[in-house]
Amino acid sequence: KLFVHDENCCTFINTLSSRSSCVAELPAAWNGYAISDADGRELPVQEHDGKWMTLVNIPENSFCTLKRGGKKSAATEVLDGNIPENDLVRYCFDDDGKLLSVYDKELNREFLSSPGNVLALYNDHPVNHDAWDMEIYYPETQVRTLVFKRVKKVAGEVFQALEFCSSFGKSKICQEIRLRKDSKRADFITAVDWHEDHKLLR
Repeated sequence: KLFVHDENCCTFINTLSSRSSCVAELPAAWNGYAISDADGRELPVQEHDGKWMTLVNIPENSFCTLKRGGKKSAATEVLDGNIPENDLVRYCFDDDGKLLSVYDKELNREFLSSPGNVLALYNDHPVNHDAWDMEIYYPETQVRTLVFKRVKKVAGEVFQALEFCSSFGKSKICQEIRLRKDSKRADFITAVDWHEDHKLLR
């Protein structure tokens, strides 16, 4: 038997053939407690939307076990402006959700030549196969470019996050952009409540 039940331990498994480093959501019963790895090193924790988050780093085809410690608070702060950054990289967004800059601090280099994260709505009336075809002329059918409104900006021990939302027709889209403390990659966690017909969002 590989694992035994212990309410003060939580195991994360990586079934991939490459190392996984990611934000992990902890069990609800662990909210408000310190977290350590198997070697006793305390890990950063952050409360986000009522959930307790930490960073895990799991070797390929392996697992890691975390341990619950004593009570701990993990207050988040309001992110200053629309600029999530860490020691490795800096992202800059405007108030409408467009990505204006991606600056690599290690390479001393700007990677964005034009605005990013620009989503547009198009009319969608393909000649055949309505469910999946995109005609070559679809850019000519643009209806509008989505304008987002910022609804949240937070910073904690694990990651910084911006959240933007936009509505169109009967639908709504929300994006939470997370930048971890130890990564150059920004994660765009996007949820769409879609109620449109013959429309394409890209």
